Amino acid sequence: MPAADRPRVLFIHPAYPNQFTRIARVLHDRGDLEIVGLIDQSLLPQAADDPVPHLGFRTDGVPTPASYPFVHAFEAGIRQARGLAHRLVLLRRHRPVDVVVGHAGFGATLYARSLLGCAVVAYAELPGYHAQAARPEFPFVLDQLLAGGACEALTHTSLLHADLGVVPSHHARQLFPPELQPKIRVQMEGFEVSTRPPGGPAERRALGLPAEGPIVGFFGRTLEAVRGFDVFAQVMRRLREIRPDLHVLVIGEEATIYGNETPYLNGLSFKQWALQQAGLDAGSIHWRGFMPYDAFRQYLACLDLAILPLFEGAGNWNVLEAMAAGVPLLTSTRAYVPEVLNAPREAILLDPYDLDGFVRHARLLLDHPERARALGRAAQARLRRDFSPERAADGYRRIIDEAMERRRSAGAAAHGWHMTHPGTTAALAVPA
Repeated sequence: MPAADRPRVLFIHPAYPNQFTRIARVLHDRGDLEIVGLIDQSLLPQAADDPVPHLGFRTDGVPTPASYPFVHAFEAGIRQARGLAHRLVLLRRHRPVDVVVGHAGFGATLYARSLLGCAVVAYAELPGYHAQAARPEFPFVLDQLLAGGACEALTHTSLLHADLGVVPSHHARQLFPPELQPKIRVQMEGFEVSTRPPGGPAERRALGLPAEGPIVGFFGRTLEAVRGFDVFAQVMRRLREIRPDLHVLVIGEEATIYGNETPYLNGLSFKQWALQQAGLDAGSIHWRGFMPYDAFRQYLACLDLAILPLFEGAGNWNVLEAMAAGVPLLTSTRAYVPEVLNAPREAILLDPYDLDGFVRHARLLLDHPERARALGRAAQARLRRDFSPERAADGYRRIIDEAMERRRSAGAAAHGWHMTHPGTTAALAVPA
């Protein structure tokens, strides 16, 4: 199809790589859409070799420490939205955009319809701070509710002024207001199956891991309550009493981003608190922090079992990454997990507070490694079938087509706010 006849789709996200990266590549390779990425200007060198062309934008500063804390997340999103708005106006002058797909939580789609008059698909993981209420041991307080409401205001407004929304799970969709749910579609992001064989003694030694003995792992962006790191620590203490040959690998940063536990820990990090509560020595665990993606997959290949007692999330990548790597998995019955894994054929799913169940099933799988490997293979096959980049691109293509049809049906007179009077965007002046 000639380039001039292809619909032009702009994927907007401040980070790179991001939720859209693999999907955009598949759609680009299929050739019937013109795909362009728009990311933070500072990350353009990282995208230089991506087959999808990328443009950059500059965020209009960051909230100051003195800013009102209840609107910190809202202000951060609006600052990004303003920087994006300048770039979108300039972009329109060169060639119209047919569809914008962007992350609503970062303000990526807030002004898109008003400035471009195009179809808009607003992506969101969760509407706000729902993860903070996932652990009753750390009660949600009024101030956090107020701050979460400001965050939700940005996401909800972005969805209101979009043609469609997209979330990664049905669990996430039902957390949005009923008024918005009819326009929200569910589509998980795509994950590539790892072709790396299981790590043997040589691969383990190269990573600084023990060459012999089973390795059980926990991994996530952070080590915090919503991810169940404390449950993992308790399970490890009990498992080591049964299996002294057991080794433990933990990958993640010592930080709390999504949870509510920090005011209750007496100055400790959640990692420190969890180890203290479990009576585990930090020196007995192999710790790793943020690392390049290829290195992360090397570590996953060395695991005999992963335990991820998730409490809340819309589509956390750690569970899907375990599936992609074929790692045998004990995880949670909470949040989105039952949508992506069939128990007991593909994984063992337990209530995250079920310590006895985690210990019992972990012991069984460690004692019967072939049974564990069969679980990992089944989960990997499920991901290959249902959650590959190709399947995700199919879903996003349907959503993009539906959004364009909705925009055509709505007509030019219904495409925006007060800024969309005829000729307004053409005449807008953008500061240098």
